[in-house]
Amino acid sequence: MPQLLPADVDALRCAFVHSIYSYLKCKTYSISCSLSKAKEDFLNYKLASSTCTLGETDKCRLINAVEPTLLVSCDTQVPCSAQAAIAIKNTLGPAFYTPTIINETFGTDAPVFSARGDISLIPNSVYHDASLTVGIIDQDFNIIDSTVFTTGKAKVGASVITSDIYRLKAATLFSIENISTLGSGYLKTIRIYYTNSIGQYVPGQFWDIDVSTTSPYLACGTCTPVTASDLLFNSPNWATAIKTVVDNAIRDLTGAVNIDFIAVKANNRALFYTTVKHLPNSTWCGLRPADFVFWYTNGTQNFKSSASSLGPPFFPTGNGNLYGTHTFSLSCDDKIVEVGNVGMNFDGAINQATSEFNELKLVSNKTFLAGSISDTSTLDCSANEYTATVTSNEVVVSVQWLNSLLTIVGTGYTFTPSSPGNYIARITLSSGCVIDTPFTVPA
Repeated sequence: MPQLLPADVDALRCAFVHSIYSYLKCKTYSISCSLSKAKEDFLNYKLASSTCTLGETDKCRLINAVEPTLLVSCDTQVPCSAQAAIAIKNTLGPAFYTPTIINETFGTDAPVFSARGDISLIPNSVYHDASLTVGIIDQDFNIIDSTVFTTGKAKVGASVITSDIYRLKAATLFSIENISTLGSGYLKTIRIYYTNSIGQYVPGQFWDIDVSTTSPYLACGTCTPVTASDLLFNSPNWATAIKTVVDNAIRDLTGAVNIDFIAVKANNRALFYTTVKHLPNSTWCGLRPADFVFWYTNGTQNFKSSASSLGPPFFPTGNGNLYGTHTFSLSCDDKIVEVGNVGMNFDGAINQATSEFNELKLVSNKTFLAGSISDTSTLDCSANEYTATVTSNEVVVSVQWLNSLLTIVGTGYTFTPSSPGNYIARITLSSGCVIDTPFTVPA
């Protein structure tokens, strides 16, 4: 039973005095007056002023003894103020934040500044992104925040350039060796495979395209004109000419240049390759490693080749590069992190046995990267931290922290205020009781 205030006891005493006065006044005019009301009021007064423990019957006598306040209830509910004890303690909470590259082995070890990035193969694209995750960790190596940078950007001087040439690319590559011995020879045919209209590989579906000096694709209705002599191996214009003829043929056969055919002449080799387009959704054409056939001549003899001396059929033909900056907003300040010109490549990740001209498959979806992030210094955001300790037989439903405007500015048992002022720790119990404990954060 809660303690009654002195004013409550005085009110009961006054109620007894008034009932005695009413009884005496009644006796002046009548013989049917009763002392029962005065006796009840006297008993309430005596019980309220008693220092001994009251039984449940005695407690019930005090119900509504002083109107309109219900001083004592006959049920067993404990008042909210008695259901929990709350202590607010002020400590210095550590908060140290460090930028780091986050890789697949990140955990409790020290931050890693040379990591592996994920490769993302984009359907319907000849360019493939690699990504790098950069984050902020605290003093316990928990990841506080993170962001992902992807290939496709480079910083050149003071300029940041976004371009597909800074994304990864792979191709089927073949060559003809010792072209100086071929004199005025030239390619005669190249076998080009093509998918169906929804980009699916069809076994045995190919063209042996005429790329000779008498090719019908030197000049046709939709062709870009090509000079026949430029198709000779000893022509300085060979690379451009052979690419133009192949593009002309594919445009004529499919209605568009659905191929990425590249030719290069270097180190006494004639190199040519087609870029892999990963899971296209329309017709795509390319060289197929499992059935690569081309004919060429030295002017008097014809030669057939179906292999390249350069190694595996699928080659990375473009390295990825990523650059970027990101601002992490931390509890006490911003931290700007710059990822500077990080280079990436497929690095042996291409599955040579299962990849196709229209689908690139990987042994691993990770690639090594070179580079680092700027400003790996630790930011000290340590601040005063307030902790609420609740002792209660009831379940604590929520702990909220309110500012002087009664706006919730924090939840949970710990709270780091952003500024000095008056605050409230508000505890909600399973009984429905809400208990506020005010405190002040000094300047």
